[in-house]
Amino acid sequence: MENDPIKQAMAEFICGRVAEGLTLHQIARELGVSAATVMYRATFSPAAVEKYACAREAAADLFESHVLEEAQLADPVNAAAQRLKVDTLKWIAARRKPKVYGDKMNLEHTGKIETPSVDLTPEQFEIIKSAVLKDI
Repeated sequence: MENDPIKQAMAEFICGRVAEGLTLHQIARELGVSAATVMYRATFSPAAVEKYACAREAAADLFESHVLEEAQLADPVNAAAQRLKVDTLKWIAARRKPKVYGDKMNLEHTGKIETPSVDLTPEQFEIIKSAVLKDI
């Protein structure tokens, strides 16, 4: 039921925690239920699904600040661990909000396509045509 206030409150709570950057497993541990139950409660209606998607996008923006914090904590001793944290947060942010944090690929052709112009007389064209058709 979409109008069930308990389900709506649970979905809003879960979405709030997701927006804070928690994973479904972390929320599940917090509530003492399975991650599947958390997911079901967060997406029980189309409106809840939309709120959940917005919460995931909000978390991506939060991860941006985490990336900066983790990068600033790096020193020669923990640089590899910090790099792993930063790369993981960037990867998650790119999946949650790809238009902003995803890898940008420019697939647009910006150059000019030029084909050489060949002027053939009708006789030359027939010679080439017969040679090509003979090989087929």
